[in-house]
Amino acid sequence: MMPVYVETLLKSILSFIALIAVCRVIGKRVDIVLPVVFGALAAFLAVDRNVRVIDGLIALGTWGLLTVLLGWIVIKSKPAQNLINGQATPLIQGGNIVGKNLQKLRMPVGDLLALLREKDAFKLAEVEFAALESDGQISVMKKADSQPVTPKTAGIAVQNEPEPKVVIEDGVVNYNGLLQDGYVEGWILSEAKKQGATSDDEVFLAQLDNSNNLYVDLKNDVLKKTPNDPTTKSKLLLLASLKKIQSDLESFAMQTENQAARTSYTESAEQLKRLISETSPFLKM
Repeated sequence: MMPVYVETLLKSILSFIALIAVCRVIGKRVDIVLPVVFGALAAFLAVDRNVRVIDGLIALGTWGLLTVLLGWIVIKSKPAQNLINGQATPLIQGGNIVGKNLQKLRMPVGDLLALLREKDAFKLAEVEFAALESDGQISVMKKADSQPVTPKTAGIAVQNEPEPKVVIEDGVVNYNGLLQDGYVEGWILSEAKKQGATSDDEVFLAQLDNSNNLYVDLKNDVLKKTPNDPTTKSKLLLLASLKKIQSDLESFAMQTENQAARTSYTESAEQLKRLISETSPFLKM
């Protein structure tokens, strides 16, 4: 009679192979199905009192080792990758629907049109090539005259732009990010105040792009409304401009290596800071 642990081991191997075969028949990727099966298997072993702990560990361990082995084989062998995960199936070639592949996949034309619409391809006449990938997603290449114009196709040279940086999040200023990019808190706040904030605590999110454009989302969106009074607008703009000049002076002081210039910039920034403090109550009215 076969030992119980050997029987459990063989059952685990056979069920793993059966899962791969079923996935190939129904056209699903094994690496997508495996996590779901692992979760179901672990839950079953946890609640079924008739299954011994050792048998459950053998089953899970065997499936884990087979999963690692399967991943290694797929990476090392292209034929094995095609066999296990499948290949992309062309659905449209040269602008024409590949009917035999639709029949092979048992895909109605309506489903094909729905998949194309998900890729913003509403007209078959615009599609040059489309394929169903092994993960169930569809890839679409439109005809050249139906593709959107980009700077590259128009022959316009543009520079790559780095990712925008979050400088204020939920009222907390990201000092490290500011200092690394040569900005100071005062300039960020002055730009935020132009959009309705009176302090960093009122800012839910502030994002700075490469062109020094600051996007500000306030915790209370009502505050973001710009005053209709032209005089009030002018006062707020003047206050923001003064704070920007102060921030620029502080930034110059940090960047220069000339001690005399640094002292001059620092003193000027302090004087302007006192001036702003004295005039702010009147400019905010």
